[in-house]
Amino acid sequence: MGCTVARKRCISSDKISIIDTSPMQFKSKIIDNNQTSHLSDYASLSFLGVGAFGEVLSVRHIPTGTYRAQKIIKKSNFRYEDVISGVILKESLILSRLNHPNVIKFYEVLEDSYNYYIITELCEGGSLRERVNKFNQIPETMVIEIMKQILDALCYIHNKNLVHCDIKLENILLTSSSSNVIKIADFGCSQFIEPETNLNRLCGSLHYLAPEVIKNNYREKADIWSCGILALIMLTGALPYSGNNKEAIKEKIKSITTNELLEKMSQVSFEAQDFVRQMLETDPDKRITAENARKHPWLNTGV
Repeated sequence: MGCTVARKRCISSDKISIIDTSPMQFKSKIIDNNQTSHLSDYASLSFLGVGAFGEVLSVRHIPTGTYRAQKIIKKSNFRYEDVISGVILKESLILSRLNHPNVIKFYEVLEDSYNYYIITELCEGGSLRERVNKFNQIPETMVIEIMKQILDALCYIHNKNLVHCDIKLENILLTSSSSNVIKIADFGCSQFIEPETNLNRLCGSLHYLAPEVIKNNYREKADIWSCGILALIMLTGALPYSGNNKEAIKEKIKSITTNELLEKMSQVSFEAQDFVRQMLETDPDKRITAENARKHPWLNTGV
């Protein structure tokens, strides 16, 4: 078999021209550089899973000997206009502008006639979903360690006027099975916000959606609600609500009170309950910010 040669898309922030970063659209123009890169520089190792837009593999970068993750996105799944504009690469463009120890590291994008190949940091410890499935309930000390890192990353992300929009167990990755170091991944739903402008695109994962997201009128504090749901699930091992269908769950989210959500947390410490309570405030104007959540006594004094 011959080697497939792919063009390398240059994603450095100084070569990105943002045409429109309104809440409803994120168009971008990516300027090619003169370098080429071979897909044969990457050796496939194992299948990691399937995301919304394609499969993910673990790969070895042969020139450096490092291990990375490769997301394969089929161009045929998108409109021709989206392929030409580069809108498919929105997540790569966003990640290329982020540099934080608790945000997944972006390396490069390759493409051939059929696919994009997005290369990112490999987290070998799996996701928080797998950790919860293994232990059911995660000890408070471990939840504290994890939530500190998530909120550190969200402070950084929100300061860049970016809303992640899909914080959930599956999108929090662990660097190794023996470590509690996390990386926030999957910025495919992320949106930039402007002052005094709210977002109105329904995006995210159902059980983690804030009430205001379902009402199509939200800002960065929707991420805080999702963090509260995430913490609740880690501490209790249970989803906060159930329903016969998606619409029933949406109605439950819109009508549920903070006290109802906290009923599942009677076995955890008062400090942990207070932490989650402030993140699951149903009124986003009263809900705690990422910065203030990071300063909560529960995170800084232990259990």
